Amino acid sequence: MDKDCNFSRKVLAPEPMLVFLPDCGHRTYDAFCIPYLLDNDAVTCDIFLPRILRDKSSTPESMFLHELGHVLNVRLTGDLTLASPAFLEFGESFFPGLSDRHRSVSGELFAHCFAMGVFSRHPELRGLDPFTMVTAEDKQAFGQFMEALIRTLPE
Repeated sequence: MDKDCNFSRKVLAPEPMLVFLPDCGHRTYDAFCIPYLLDNDAVTCDIFLPRILRDKSSTPESMFLHELGHVLNVRLTGDLTLASPAFLEFGESFFPGLSDRHRSVSGELFAHCFAMGVFSRHPELRGLDPFTMVTAEDKQAFGQFMEALIRTLPE
């Protein structure tokens, strides 16, 4: 991501991003992040990746990429749960009803699409991709869309 579109400089704050790998499960989440939007609109976060208890098809790598998708969403919108209008428009053809009936889950779908887009752009990661039911073409479209969004951000 850094090589392709300067993800770290455009999305993350210069402060360290903390990743916690506790040797236990969480009663509600298989992974989660706590983002912090700073005064300069940069985002830093703490990412927690406990043992996966629920979604057995996911990998720690897919969970990590999903959480980075949330960080990008916060950088774009200031909100963890709702995706940007650009994503709502783009995603409508993939997820009918996204911009109205399913808007409340748009932040989660954004994070999933970010992870799928990264997997599609990096063949060395494809064996870790749990999204086997999604076509390669759709994943490539997600990757292109996410890269275009990141390119619009100032460094």
